[in-house]
Amino acid sequence: MLVSFSSTNHLHLHFSHSLSLPNLPRRPKSIESSHGFSQSRLLSPPSCANGPIRCSKFSPFDHNDALRSFAITLQECALKGSLINGKVTHGRLIRSGIEPDTFLYDCLVNMYAKCGSVDCAHQVFDLMPSRDVVGWTAVVAGHVAENDSEGGVRLFVEMQREGILPNGFALAAALKACSVCLRLGFAQQLHGEAIKMQLLSDSYVGSSLVEVYVKCGEMEFAEKVFFGLAEHNSVSLNAMLNGYSQMGYEIKAIKLFHKLLEPETRPSEYIFPSVIKCCASLGVGRQGKALHGLLVKYGIELDGVLGSSLIDMYSKCDSAEDAHKVFERIPEPDVVVYTAMISCFGRNGMALEAFQLFSNMRRVGIIQNQYTFVIAACTASKFGDRRLCGSIHAYIVKSGGLMEKVLGNAILNMYMKANAVEEGCKVFNCLLGRDIVSWNMLLSGFHSGASCDQGLRFFNQMITEKYIPNKYTYISILRSCTHFKASSYGTQVHAIS
Repeated sequence: MLVSFSSTNHLHLHFSHSLSLPNLPRRPKSIESSHGFSQSRLLSPPSCANGPIRCSKFSPFDHNDALRSFAITLQECALKGSLINGKVTHGRLIRSGIEPDTFLYDCLVNMYAKCGSVDCAHQVFDLMPSRDVVGWTAVVAGHVAENDSEGGVRLFVEMQREGILPNGFALAAALKACSVCLRLGFAQQLHGEAIKMQLLSDSYVGSSLVEVYVKCGEMEFAEKVFFGLAEHNSVSLNAMLNGYSQMGYEIKAIKLFHKLLEPETRPSEYIFPSVIKCCASLGVGRQGKALHGLLVKYGIELDGVLGSSLIDMYSKCDSAEDAHKVFERIPEPDVVVYTAMISCFGRNGMALEAFQLFSNMRRVGIIQNQYTFVIAACTASKFGDRRLCGSIHAYIVKSGGLMEKVLGNAILNMYMKANAVEEGCKVFNCLLGRDIVSWNMLLSGFHSGASCDQGLRFFNQMITEKYIPNKYTYISILRSCTHFKASSYGTQVHAIS
């Protein structure tokens, strides 16, 4: 069925019989002629719970009420991320014969962008008789959300070329794109634009500037923007805390957190993981415990992110008992929380508890991921038990663990530390994407008896295959030479290094 709006709209939309949409180009298309837009398969109206949608106008409403009603519904769909309901509403709009205004077009574009359907957002955007900054901002943000930050930057530049002045939301969306694709130069241009337009006081722009400078490693610029803000929100503060943590300025992060903590104001739960991570890195259990106390004081419920952060902190501060108390108080622990707790048990020498928890995961419906398998292998490597290593490896294979580089290296290291050289060599030969770490882990196990000679042969093979040794390679091979009493070979290795 072909439904047309009035000629002033120049809008033609073709309905098919399903909700699927064709593959469409990412970039907006230009208007093909002054008389109309190209046809596009935008949406298929499904049957609703109350029966099929009928092709009739919304007679009880006047035009403005109908526009307002559709706009509110589309905004709700955008907030909930409900693409199907958004498409149903779009279908009703088309069948009603009501002519959309610019605001309603913006609502449609925003709904599709927020629901992750950037192609549909572009289709509607292309059909707009008059595109404003709201529509442009929606498609820019949509590209960024769908991991196409470069596309977001291109669209922002295109918007400026069309003479549309950005507002705070548009600048924030473009800065977000820059933070993802690390476009420092363009971000600095946007910073200048924000100063010129007096938008630095805008909380969205300010926090986005802090975030992009942090992501690009420019902490000095980030600090200047952050401390120049009239007020700090959780986004800007969290960006600074993350930046300090990543750059090794953990003490600065902890001081900043306490400096901006207002006694009478409940802090956002989103800022805690970063500062808890800093306490973990420094091994300052007392400060970490104080942060845990603040969470309890403000009644902040432990979710997976907060819970795993606390478990990791207590683990690195050698307090497995406190970590386990946190684990037991998390209402619905997920795979990240379980993995953090297994790592904690392993780090603190509690092998039995670690593998009991590992085996319990499937029983309670938690599916292990690659990182869980890596942690299990790393934990097993600390105990040097061949049977345990074999059991863990068999379980990982049975569970569908992919023998990619990180997991493969962990299993290889597990076997070599258990002096299971034959099994380690088999893993090495099956390993996808070997790197120098793989070779070092292999060579680290050839330190006894006849295996030392095998280690020297592997070292020669590594050199032949053009891998460049590092200091860990030389340490391993020189140890092999010591055990094998190959002093002449050791001298040659010394000369190479």
